[in-house]
Amino acid sequence: MKRRYVAGDKVVAVVNPNTRTGSMQVRAALGQQVPDGVNLVIYETRRDVSTRALVEEVAKDADGVIACGGDGTVSEVAAGVEEFGIPMGIVPAGSTNIVAQELSIPTSIQAAVALAFGPFDIHQLDVGVCNDHYFLHMAGTGIDSKIFDNADEALKRRVGWLAYVPPAMRAVFENSAKFHITIDDEELDVVSPLVLIANGSAVISSAFRLDESIRSDDGLLDVMVVTAKRAHELAAVVARAANPIVALRDSPYVTLRKAKRVTLQSNTPQPIQLDGDVADSTPAEFSIRPHALSISVSGRR
Repeated sequence: MKRRYVAGDKVVAVVNPNTRTGSMQVRAALGQQVPDGVNLVIYETRRDVSTRALVEEVAKDADGVIACGGDGTVSEVAAGVEEFGIPMGIVPAGSTNIVAQELSIPTSIQAAVALAFGPFDIHQLDVGVCNDHYFLHMAGTGIDSKIFDNADEALKRRVGWLAYVPPAMRAVFENSAKFHITIDDEELDVVSPLVLIANGSAVISSAFRLDESIRSDDGLLDVMVVTAKRAHELAAVVARAANPIVALRDSPYVTLRKAKRVTLQSNTPQPIQLDGDVADSTPAEFSIRPHALSISVSGRR
C-alpha cells in the first residue's frame, strides 16, 4: 500500500549545506512541495555536531525523515533514524549518490522531494556496521579509501565522481597492505591493494558493478578481496568490473565471499571509507543489521 504524509504529521529534513547541489535549491524544493498541514522542520548538518546525534534528538517525535545530501550524509542520518522505525526519504544532492541510484530514487531534486513526501512504498534495507559506524552501501580499505580521502572537495562539487580520477591514478601505485581477514569461520592472510565490504553492488558510478548477486536486503555482507600484485593485474580487475558481459568473480585476482560478520586486521593501520567518507581505520569488525531501515521508494525498482 502506498503511503504519504498527511495533515498533522511531522517531517524532519536534514540538509547538508556543503553538497554539490547546494542547500538553497533543496530548501526551496522542500518548501514548495510540503503537503498542506504537514509540519516540516529543516535542520542543516554542522561540522561541530554529529549528524547521527542531531537526528536522534530531533526525530524523536517525527513521522518521517528526509536525508538531503550525498551518500555519507544519508548514512549518518540513517544511523540516527534507524531506532525509531520511521520512513526515511532521500534527496540525492552529493557527488555520487550511489545509495539513491541503487534504490531507483530520482536524481532530480524536485522529483526526489516529491517522492519523499509521498505517495511512496517502503523498502526494508539492510544496514552495515563497522565498529560503531553505520554504512548503507559500501565499506572499503586500500585504493578506494585513499581515493575518497584525497579527493578535492571543491572539484567534487563541480564535476561529481570524476573528481575521484586523479587520486585513483595516484593510489594504484602505492604499496599494498598485509591483511588478516576473518569471514565468519574462514580466515584469510593476503597482501591486497583493495578489500571491500559491500551491501550494494555499484562502485563510484552505477556503471561499475561488483557482482549481480550482491543485494542490500538479503541479510548478508559481500566481501571482495583483490589479490592483484602488479599494475596490469589490477587493470584487468578494473576492466572486468566495467564490462557487464564478464563476471568479476571469475577473475583469478578476486576472492568473493558472503558473510554475516567480518573482522579486518592489517600490518599497519589502514583508513576505512564508509559510503564515500573515511570514518575509521583497521582493525575493524563488520556486521549486518537485516532489514533495519525503512526507505521511501517509488516501488518501480
